[in-house]
Amino acid sequence: MGIMIVFVFEQILAILGISSQAQLQSILDKLDKDVQMIYNQAEGSGIPEELNLPAETKICFVNISDSPHFYTDPKKTWNPDPVYLNIIKENSYNVWYEYNGKRNGHKIDNMAVRKSFCVTGSSKIYMENNGVSVGITWA
Repeated sequence: MGIMIVFVFEQILAILGISSQAQLQSILDKLDKDVQMIYNQAEGSGIPEELNLPAETKICFVNISDSPHFYTDPKKTWNPDPVYLNIIKENSYNVWYEYNGKRNGHKIDNMAVRKSFCVTGSSKIYMENNGVSVGITWA
């Protein structure tokens, strides 16, 4: 009986992990789509967006030439391990995310981050067409 409960519990956790990963991918896909939409609009066009990230998930919007920023809320701080910094540079990622102990990068075309920052949980960001790219800041 005890073995059955442990097995079922592990299966539920695996399903929740897959669900979190799917939710994260959906958020990244929406960011891609929204940035391209704003990029194709007039300069000054922009939209606020609320990100509802799964638990234990952090998305960082990265300007690789920007120094780490230490915010009063440590969850917003972008201070990568040098090993990951090299991966980010080599792949031209402008998004770095962490979930369930895993880390990975993502490149959103036409998006430029002036000042690196991270978001967790329910967070608001603002995307604006600045003429040459779409800038992103937290709102």
